[in-house]
Amino acid sequence: MISITSRLSLVSYRVKVEVKFFGEFEVVSEGVALPVRGAKQRAILAFLALNRGVPVSADRLIDQLWGDRQTTKPTNALQAQIAQLRRVIGASAIVTSESGYALDMSSVDLDTVRFEDLVAEGCRLRSEGEVAEASAILSDALRLRRGEPLSEFVYFTFADAERVRLNELALVATEYRIEADLELGLHSDVVGELRALCRDHPLRERLWELLMI
Repeated sequence: MISITSRLSLVSYRVKVEVKFFGEFEVVSEGVALPVRGAKQRAILAFLALNRGVPVSADRLIDQLWGDRQTTKPTNALQAQIAQLRRVIGASAIVTSESGYALDMSSVDLDTVRFEDLVAEGCRLRSEGEVAEASAILSDALRLRRGEPLSEFVYFTFADAERVRLNELALVATEYRIEADLELGLHSDVVGELRALCRDHPLRERLWELLMI
């Protein structure tokens, strides 16, 4: 027989789902990739994750996913996609309210949020003169980038602004990390990387300044 304490533990226990936006879009639970299949289901999950717990209305989801090519009964089609998605990632992971659908962010972990937190911490340490620690933290942040963010959703407008923002943040993090490495005397280690970055971003003055140093 299960005790009251055990029942409470079972009720309160939630499996953390990790959503990865960098590189190939993935949903992972306890180290195992979940089979979120179909462009619509993957786009719904990505859209909800980008809104980080803020409800998204059904009309907005339908407009983003189907646009002018709507099905005969778009609301029913959306509900079917949501139901299938819940079967894969867990029924409690998607919350329904009068305002729409939202991810329960207490049970979801985003690689982009961890990336932002590490970049902020690294930049703070750099500004405080903790150069070695800043380089290490910013390097950890940049290692989370397995590839271009949200590359799977280039045909969905909801991902455009976030893709631009994350790419800009990655450049800022790279600049701060290289600046820290130069202060640590690692000039020969970063010169090749800087030359490649200057070729890829010829109008970014800070990269040229660092290369001159």
